[in-house]
Amino acid sequence: MNKKTFVRLFIVALVLVFMVDTFFRGKSGYLKYFKLKKDMSLKKRSIEKLNKKIVKIKKDIKHINNDPFEIEKSARLDLQMGEKDEVVYLLDK
Repeated sequence: MNKKTFVRLFIVALVLVFMVDTFFRGKSGYLKYFKLKKDMSLKKRSIEKLNKKIVKIKKDIKHINNDPFEIEKSARLDLQMGEKDEVVYLLDK
């Protein structure tokens, strides 16, 4: 193998190594793609959990607003309201 062929093969090998390295570890490489895909699935699961919490909280709010017992309980505890001829004691929270 002469010197000219060796230099060409070396340059081609160097270019191939650079291309493979860029493909896997580059700015938008294959490894980054899998990392972003994993992050996206984690975010989706987090969003699903938060949506379930939102639905539960909305259900609780609807229940509290429509249940007379809960309305009275809220008025007595939070607003320190009482019925007629009833003594209300204010306690520090």
